[in-house]
Amino acid sequence: MSGASDVDSQSVEWLVNDLIPRGLLTILSGKIGLGKSLLALHFLAKVSRNEKCLLYSFEDDYARIVRPRLEAAGARLE
Repeated sequence: MSGASDVDSQSVEWLVNDLIPRGLLTILSGKIGLGKSLLALHFLAKVSRNEKCLLYSFEDDYARIVRPRLEAAGARLE
C-alpha cells in the first residue's frame, strides 16, 4: 500500500481561474432554478471557441433549451 508521500505533486491548469480545473471533474450543485445549467453552457461556449467540447445533458431539451443557449453565448456549434 502506498501513501501520499509516494505521489508527486502537480500544478493545476485552470479553465476558469481558481474555480474550474482543466481536465478534472467539476460538479455544479444547488437548488432548482439557480442557473447551474446556464452557467455550465456559458463555460462550454467559451471553451468551444478554441477547443473541441463534448456535452451531455440529461434534463434539458437540446432543440429548445441547449442549442439556443449555446448560440446566445456565442458557442462554436460544430
